[in-house]
Amino acid sequence: MITNKQKALINDCYDRLNVLNDVTWTRYRDDLFKMERKSERDHRKSRFDGREYSKRAISINDSARYFACKHILDALVQEPPSVKGFLSLKRSIFYGHSLVANYRTRIERSLDGFNFRDFKKLNYVDLVKSE
Repeated sequence: MITNKQKALINDCYDRLNVLNDVTWTRYRDDLFKMERKSERDHRKSRFDGREYSKRAISINDSARYFACKHILDALVQEPPSVKGFLSLKRSIFYGHSLVANYRTRIERSLDGFNFRDFKKLNYVDLVKSE
C-alpha cells in the first residue's frame, strides 16, 4: 500500500529529474519512465504473478516513477553494472547508470535538498501490498 507521503516523495524526485528532459533533444527522464511503465505492465500481466492488485497498491505509473528515480539514485552511489550483467539486469538500470555517468553534476544539483534517506526506505514489495 502506498501512502500519500510516499507518493509525494516519489513525485518530488521524479519532478526534480525533469532536468534530464532538457539536456538534448532526447527526453531521457521520460524515456526511462516509459521503459519502467512497460516493465511494470508486463510484470502485472504475467501469468506467473497471480497477484491481485488492490486500488490501495501503487499504480503502474507511480511504480514506473519510483523505479526511474531508484535507478538514478542507486547509480549515484553504486558502481556501474558489468557488461556480463547486461543479460540478467533490466535495461533501465543501465540507462540510469549511463545518465549519471553523463550528467552527474546536473542530476546532483537538481536533487539538492531531496530527502534521500526516506526514499531509500521505500520498498516495492510494501508499496504493492493490499493491506
